[in-house]
Amino acid sequence: MRSDVSERFKARLGAQATQWANEILWTNDGRTWQTARLVEGTVTRSLSDSVHWKASLTLAGVSADWSSINPLNTRLRLRHGIQFARGDVELLSFGLYRVTSASQGDLPGSVVEVEAESYESFLVGAELERPTTYPATTAGDALRRAAEPVLGDATSISWDPRIEAKSDTSVPEVMIDTTPWDYIDGDGSSTSVAAAIGARVIADADGGLLVIPTPTLQNDPVVEVKRGRGGLLVSRSTELTADGVANTVIVTGASVDGLSVGPVIVRDTDPESPTYYARPISQGGFGPVVYRYTSSLLLTEAQCAEAGRAKLAERIGLRQQVTFDSGHNPLIEPGDVLVVDGVRVILDSVTYSLTGSNLQADTRAQMALEDGSVWDVPDESDDDLGGEGA
Repeated sequence: MRSDVSERFKARLGAQATQWANEILWTNDGRTWQTARLVEGTVTRSLSDSVHWKASLTLAGVSADWSSINPLNTRLRLRHGIQFARGDVELLSFGLYRVTSASQGDLPGSVVEVEAESYESFLVGAELERPTTYPATTAGDALRRAAEPVLGDATSISWDPRIEAKSDTSVPEVMIDTTPWDYIDGDGSSTSVAAAIGARVIADADGGLLVIPTPTLQNDPVVEVKRGRGGLLVSRSTELTADGVANTVIVTGASVDGLSVGPVIVRDTDPESPTYYARPISQGGFGPVVYRYTSSLLLTEAQCAEAGRAKLAERIGLRQQVTFDSGHNPLIEPGDVLVVDGVRVILDSVTYSLTGSNLQADTRAQMALEDGSVWDVPDESDDDLGGEGA
């Protein structure tokens, strides 16, 4: 949950008469910033999407052309907050974006409809012209080496304090022939630096990159959203699914002198978990479901175990999709643990109305609290554990 606001800002949240304020700036050269007027718009932040921030805006005072808002050159900076009184406004950074589309009607003075994305999209789309070798280094330096050729030498890469110590983790030399993002935090990539240290890399509110730990329900809830008098819950729907669930993760690391590191097996060993690996099928057991992960960046069995626990934490337990509307709160963010109408969930995506309408949020899953235990000596039955998870 964001904390970069004053105490009076926090105290005003939920008040009926809150007046929300916005600042929209745009530039085509990175030096001269001009103002656009927001008519309406939303910002969506998501952990399941490679692009963390997306904005859909209706703007006035600008036009859709090459000298104004266009999808090649235009960058947008958003700030959103509260107007306490005339001339008394507190705004917080709400993303730095590239415009991906702009459209305008034929009538004079028509508004401009804009879609925009945060800067990871440059890394996702930056196909390497030729295979590129990234040298052996630390995780922190590796992220910088991959990002700077695309985003520039001034790129800010910051670390959440909970995972900052892992910035010194050693990663080996590796050759990449796809995109820099596959090396940084590509979904399912065998060369992902983030996956190797149990992390995620997202854009921060000011256009830099932020390294965060993989969210789990072990984090303390930041707020309770409930129905009833004084509650914030507007509506809620729930969908249960077993898609992507696994209770065993098998991790294999880099090849050293012709021998691979591992495999290291991590299992859901919590007897209270609905995906507990040892519960017989005849007693309602989920059955053995394996997710396999191989990474050339994992050099030791300890690193394989750490990566395996992070992968398992994303896959064990009850997959419960809870979608809800609540009062507008720009401080809630993806990765937060909430209690929604009595159900403990992790936020996966949040859509904020810049005009203060209800906040909409999706949760990725309700997961077991235990990350699992490592099985140091695989037995022969490990080869017959069943099909792989998604």
